[in-house]
Amino acid sequence: MTTRVQQTHGTIARIIGTVGFALLVGMFWSSAAIAETVTDANVAELTAKAETAADHEAIAAYYRAEAKEALEQVKFHEAMAKRGTGPSAPGKQAFNAMKPHCENLIRAYQAAAENYEALAKLHDQLAKEAGK
Repeated sequence: MTTRVQQTHGTIARIIGTVGFALLVGMFWSSAAIAETVTDANVAELTAKAETAADHEAIAAYYRAEAKEALEQVKFHEAMAKRGTGPSAPGKQAFNAMKPHCENLIRAYQAAAENYEALAKLHDQLAKEAGK
């Protein structure tokens, strides 16, 4: 025969257990969520609150993707700079005028790619340190 006090303690224990479990899952889920949702819009916020190895790995992956995108722009502008440079190429004059523009963008995107890779390496290191 259980008393009302025992029932109340059992109910409280179940509630505490459930809440504790929910908090634990929430903590795991929020770290996992960072790994899936790093964007241009939230990278600064997520970087500021990154604590776990998974957080830093997600941010590193974001920066690697940005570096890859910048390198794709480098290739695109290299190809553009080469077009129309032959002696009989149609529109040669227009392409030659564009060439300095493309060369400036090539340098800018190469620098951006290098900076993104440096940030990725930094977050790789932070992930290793957080995992210790």
